Formats: sequence, structure tokens, C-alpha cells
Amino acid sequence: MSRDPELNTLVDTLYKMWLEDTTPFPYADVRAIQQDFERGFIRFARGDFSLGPDLNYYWMFIAGLASGEIRNRLKDSHELRKVQHWLTKSFYDWYPKYRFLQFFDLSKYRDFQHEYRKYESMRTILLKVVQVYKNE
Repeated sequence: MSRDPELNTLVDTLYKMWLEDTTPFPYADVRAIQQDFERGFIRFARGDFSLGPDLNYYWMFIAGLASGEIRNRLKDSHELRKVQHWLTKSFYDWYPKYRFLQFFDLSKYRDFQHEYRKYESMRTILLKVVQVYKNE
């Protein structure tokens, strides 16, 4: 892929994170969040209770890139710009209707927190991959 050892190390790290991802989607926690913050979903998300599908879509975008797809996307400058654009956005940037959740302590939803942190870590590494590649 690249002669830059840092880039190869980052991509290998992502791939290992993806391979080791055996944690199931936190359906129970997502349902509990939607129940516990029902008023917020009604007020800010206009009653849209599709947090689960939206998280899944966002996380699968990141997982797809981490699984090795980033190698293909780096080769095409147009794809590289698109990927960089989407990777700069957090889940709450992709789905601003859920932004109200940022202001609450969600630590009691342990499976959700674990997954959220893992995917944010992967997103950060993917952004670094893009930046390192562009600086080669």
C-alpha cells in the first residue's frame, strides 16, 4: 500500500481492531436509552426512535473502512476527499437530532459506551491514516 511505515502500522492496527470486534450490537442499551430519554427523542428527534439503525449505519461505515476498504479508497483522490469529509464528522454531526444525548452521562449503558468509544477510536485512526497518506 505505502512505503510509509507509520501508515502501514495504522492500517494494520485498524484491521486488527476490526478482526477482534466480536461484540454484538448493543440493542438492549439502545432501547434503554430511547426509553430513558423519550422526551428528548420526542422534542429533538421529532419522535424518531431510530437510534439503533442510525448507529448501525454510522458504525458500519467505519467498520467497512477499518476492514481494509481504506486501502482502496486512498488510491482515488475523489474517494479520499469523500472519506475524509465523512470521517471528520462524529455520530452527532451525522445525526444532529441525537445531539441532545451528548449532554448526558451515558456511562450506565456500558455496552453502548464500549461500542461508541471503540468506533470513535477507529474513526480517529482512520482520519490519521488519511492525513498521513496525504502528507506522503
